[in-house]
Amino acid sequence: MAVRQLFSAQVAPEVSGNTLVEKDFLENFALPDSFPDLPKGILPECYPADVIGDGFIPNWPLWLVLELSDYYKRSRDEGMIQLYHKKVYNLLNYFKHFENKEGLLENLNGTVFIKWLKANDFTKGVNFPTNMLCAAALEKAGKLYNEKKFILKAKKIRRLIRKESFNGKFFADNAIRKSNRELMRTSNTSETCQYYVFFFNLADPRIYPQLWNKIVHEFGPERDDKIIYPKVYKSNLLVGIMLRLELLARYHYEKELSSEIKKYFYDMAASTGTLCENTYDNKRASCNHGFTSFVAHLLNSNILGIRQIDNQNKKIKIVFSDLSLKKCKGTIAAGGKKISLCW
Repeated sequence: MAVRQLFSAQVAPEVSGNTLVEKDFLENFALPDSFPDLPKGILPECYPADVIGDGFIPNWPLWLVLELSDYYKRSRDEGMIQLYHKKVYNLLNYFKHFENKEGLLENLNGTVFIKWLKANDFTKGVNFPTNMLCAAALEKAGKLYNEKKFILKAKKIRRLIRKESFNGKFFADNAIRKSNRELMRTSNTSETCQYYVFFFNLADPRIYPQLWNKIVHEFGPERDDKIIYPKVYKSNLLVGIMLRLELLARYHYEKELSSEIKKYFYDMAASTGTLCENTYDNKRASCNHGFTSFVAHLLNSNILGIRQIDNQNKKIKIVFSDLSLKKCKGTIAAGGKKISLCW
């Protein structure tokens, strides 16, 4: 599934030294001429292993556009970008049928999926996280195919979300059309929605410092949601906690990142030898899940310090962070060779 692959693909080159598995994954979706069990333009959740007749998740293929953009940065595979040209355009055209008069997606067909837990109950009407994802896909497609109209549309969607979703403290998850046809923001608020806002660049710590401070210091693995913001529903690994960890890495909160990785995953790894789809207190499903391998990338990049590898130009960027660790060592693959760092 594209959202999971978006995370696991970041660590794959550090394990294998290449992007061949990612290329195979993307080709699975690109090569078929059509997908007869889905609406025109929609791509499968997982191909060729989709459950036929089990409905579809309309917002899932938007993650695939993000994955395609990331793959291109890693591989510079022009052929794959052209192979996807028609499918990306058809996908974005599909969503035009659900744009409301304000310019936001409303009442999508199928089953909108945001994450496991409460946020998935807030998908009726205008679901703001889905619109954030759509804006990101439009921007990525615009850059891949030199379509300025996609980029401008993404900017408009982000402006509308900031206006319609933010209530002064948090971004609400959705808005509902009332009997007078006016769009009204609900009080439904999830922790994951706040992560979407920062992950998809609708906000940054400078513009929303109070919200960012809450995210870093009051949310996370130790928040007692019965006491601290009980009406802001907690996140699970897919995808809320993954977004949280990426944000801590993006804005260089390495101490917090190191601590939270241990709090979220150490007991899980010690107990099962692997990482799961759900937080450790939920053992009912997917107790061995590839997307959580993303944690290895975060450790390599922000803790060990191998921040960036440019295989084309054979350059490595190393950044040492202010950590409580006394020593660290690791080895990753790159361009058919191995890179080891010890400090």
